[in-house]
Amino acid sequence: VPNNNSSCWCACYDTTNNKHIVAWNSSHDNTLYSKVGSCASNGTLTFGASSTLTTVRSAQTYNMCIYYDEATNRIVLGYRDEGNSSDPYVVVGRYNTSSNEVDWGTPVAVETDPPGGFASLDCITKASNTDGKIALIWMLGGGGQNGVANLGTLSSSGSNTITIGSRSDVYGLGSYAKAVYNAKSERIELIWRDSNDNHYITLQRIKVNSGGTGLEADGSSKKIINSNPGDDFNIAYAANSEATYIVFRGTTDSDKIYFTRITNTTGTPTHNTPGARGTGASLTSDGLGRSSWEPNSNCIVFAGRPDSNRNKMYAFDVATIGSNISKVHNFIGFPDQAYTTGQTATIKSYGSALSTFSGLSISSTYYVNGDGSVGTSDSWVSANRQESWHHGQMGLAVSATTLLIKDPTV
Repeated sequence: VPNNNSSCWCACYDTTNNKHIVAWNSSHDNTLYSKVGSCASNGTLTFGASSTLTTVRSAQTYNMCIYYDEATNRIVLGYRDEGNSSDPYVVVGRYNTSSNEVDWGTPVAVETDPPGGFASLDCITKASNTDGKIALIWMLGGGGQNGVANLGTLSSSGSNTITIGSRSDVYGLGSYAKAVYNAKSERIELIWRDSNDNHYITLQRIKVNSGGTGLEADGSSKKIINSNPGDDFNIAYAANSEATYIVFRGTTDSDKIYFTRITNTTGTPTHNTPGARGTGASLTSDGLGRSSWEPNSNCIVFAGRPDSNRNKMYAFDVATIGSNISKVHNFIGFPDQAYTTGQTATIKSYGSALSTFSGLSISSTYYVNGDGSVGTSDSWVSANRQESWHHGQMGLAVSATTLLIKDPTV
């Protein structure tokens, strides 16, 4: 890539067009450029003619992050604009198949003159299962400021525009914020280095507010470890597992690689006990690269530097969520009330009436979904849209609260 005297850069993958989008600030001429790359079947990445560059902004820029929104086929690039009082800005673009470059819209300020004098735009991610809703996550400048977020709405028309809502305090003072969207819980899960707590890794869950106008914290924050790994920590959501994983450098155990999984879906996050993985693999300081989920192999992959002279790629397998209610008939009934583990339960099966529902449509046929809920469709698609099942009838609604359970094989 030409003009590679870059002070910072970022990249994303356009899954619709199979293109890699790179953006960087050239310290040679203080210009923000972008370039499109293509990946051949042998893994070779090419960027075409070196003379072809797209100018995004003619000013020095820092703290860049980029996100590809598959639902709207848009690329969202965020940065701190030194030509505009160090304010946080975003610009929306779309890949142009004719020019093999990105057509960018007009940059928009996330906020002008924010408290603290300058702002660090840390990450951009999907914000809800509603198409075009994204989260802009950033840190206010100056001492004592909190981490904030704005809800952005990408245009549903052909224009490369975005509407930005008001900012909300969503996490504490710190740095190196990294976030993913959990499609199952419809929540953003964010980690950062907490300046209020010895620079330990801290986790916060974020959601769209009830009015759909902004973002808010969902529950309290949760500390992950009692050590400071610098910026050597990352987070990734595995859609096939419907779970979020955190990977970090364990500074108290020979810098080994540690993992933990978030174990609940709403409110204050919980996680399992972090554990070292691999065969004694360890990392140097500043040796952990960005983590991501690889859907074909269902692995979390990341780059690591075990010593000062080399990098390695690491991967760990994650479980796949399946369903025992696949096809047409793998259910025998429903409990007549809520039970706890170890209690003896009464199961109402074929021919019984179950009156624990609400809002049923009288005389409608209902089916058992792959997650155990009921619905009026005879097929079910998982929250991550990776798998679907077809199944038989569960029963007939005889009132708004009662289903007559039937044998799904009949």
